[in-house]
Amino acid sequence: MHLHAQSAFVAAAVGAGSFRHFSDHLYCSGSQERSCAVLSRPNERLQPGQCLWYSKGSAVTTKQVEAGAPGLMTHTWDPVKAGAVYSDAFPNVDVEKMRECVRGKRIHFAGDSTLRDTYEHLTRVARLKEIGRPGRMTRTRQTEVDTAGTWMSFQFLAKANTSQEIGWGRTLLSGQSAHVVFIQCMMYDLLEEIAQMGEACMQYLDALIGAHQKSELDRSARAQVILLGPTFPPNWVEAYGNRTQPDSRMSRIFESINRAAGISCLYNRKTDEYTVVSRHGIKGPVDRYNTVGHRKPDRIHPAPAAQQAIVRMMLRHICGPHGAATQVHDAVSVRLRV
Repeated sequence: MHLHAQSAFVAAAVGAGSFRHFSDHLYCSGSQERSCAVLSRPNERLQPGQCLWYSKGSAVTTKQVEAGAPGLMTHTWDPVKAGAVYSDAFPNVDVEKMRECVRGKRIHFAGDSTLRDTYEHLTRVARLKEIGRPGRMTRTRQTEVDTAGTWMSFQFLAKANTSQEIGWGRTLLSGQSAHVVFIQCMMYDLLEEIAQMGEACMQYLDALIGAHQKSELDRSARAQVILLGPTFPPNWVEAYGNRTQPDSRMSRIFESINRAAGISCLYNRKTDEYTVVSRHGIKGPVDRYNTVGHRKPDRIHPAPAAQQAIVRMMLRHICGPHGAATQVHDAVSVRLRV
């Protein structure tokens, strides 16, 4: 099928106003253009961290984004108000619904310190107690298992496919096979070898999840693997103004991750819409590039409001639109390369 025709076919299957339609378009406009395209405003591009954000009820302007903190910290993220997704497809769930969503699930997080913050946020939501007294730079962390069977773990990835990091990951998951894996493939140790970044990340995933699933007695029990996209890195990695260039570091980071994860962004020129096709069954991806932009008080870690927006999208991928828990073994089968 021709790429344009395939894009139109997939987009029709996704459905306008659906969460997937919104999620795909948000991620892919960042991945492909390093700009934000909003479904309700075709052929218009906004800056990352500008689209879907509001200040006192009005859409945030380019001038407000460029002014930076502390003004950015007072804004609210509202894709429903922006017309990017229907309210019944992506309602604003409260903490209790979030807690119900993760109840009974074993969730593993693998990525950098920005994902560590997400792990910490969700352990607080779930009221889980961490084992030991880990510091902010501790490479592996995990919680106790609560009475409902809820458990979470985090691993900081530097190169991901090294024997040491794979060993740490296997130790983390040795007694707790994961129902859900959130993986984020931005690894600063591979910035000079960007082409290998995505492949290293998938090798880690294969080594941990693939090996377990091949030996699992219940072959229907498959981990949901959900990819989280990168945020824009600090200026010492690349100047922000270079981001939209075809051969920018940001462009090559997205390309490396998408290629290894089997993620393609199909573009429909007629409607100015993107749709994700996942060849390996990996879910998402969850956008962080357009959602966060410059909303980072220390220029690295997403501000609380941006972190909450990311968590809403993450939980929507593993639960129903109202945050209700789903069957933990009804996941998409992830085709791994072991």
